[in-house]
Amino acid sequence: MDREQKSHPNRHTGMDREQESHSYRRPIAAAIVFALVPWITLGFGSALAFTFAAVFLRGLSRLASAGLWASAALYAAALGLFFATVDDAPDDSLTSTASAALVVMFVVAGIEALALSPWVARTMRRSDAPADRGDVIAQMSTAERNKLEHDPAIEAAIEQRERRKLARDILANDRALAKTLCIGRPDLHRDFADGGLIDVNHVPDRVLCSLPGVDAEMADRIVSARERLDGLRSPADLVVEANIPSDVVDALSDVLVFPVEKS
Repeated sequence: MDREQKSHPNRHTGMDREQESHSYRRPIAAAIVFALVPWITLGFGSALAFTFAAVFLRGLSRLASAGLWASAALYAAALGLFFATVDDAPDDSLTSTASAALVVMFVVAGIEALALSPWVARTMRRSDAPADRGDVIAQMSTAERNKLEHDPAIEAAIEQRERRKLARDILANDRALAKTLCIGRPDLHRDFADGGLIDVNHVPDRVLCSLPGVDAEMADRIVSARERLDGLRSPADLVVEANIPSDVVDALSDVLVFPVEKS
């Protein structure tokens, strides 16, 4: 048995990667289905799609849950109004009321589902993740917290985290400034400290190889994937498109950014 395992060293690795990538694929597939239901059912399935989202999405805020239920109620009302008025016209044409209800169920619901689908994927991904273990420092005793209050390592880590947050805000809101500051580009000469962010779409492979858990073969796959797709968009792309183990991606998620050049 040992000989067989040695002759197939990648057997379990391949299975593990398939399981790991499934945790990214499932939310994406569910979000795509949610976005398409109003269109492929001509609007008649819109109320059901939003009802299922409201019921089965875990970890929603009260506002988000109320919004999904309100949309489901709106499209259910439009469905009822359609069937109540569709036969009122003297000929085979739709009444203006039935037509308006159909537009609401088909067009309005379709646009809303498309707009919400990325949020659905993110929400499902968070709900599938292991439970948050909470703030470790907050769970310590008062005496322990006092000891750690001015710990240089903790202060440095907090400063790095705040710098990453600031750099991400700049990257999201002012791409030109982010490019000038070389955010996510440790391979370039720069004066701005971004907290250790890594621009997955633009750093050379040697920088990718320096990341914990990433070897030369993985770096090559990342470079090939980003060139093939004109840029990776999210950590999920690293798992699905570059076949990077999800535990490696999760460990690096705090420092990875995915800016894509606008055409």
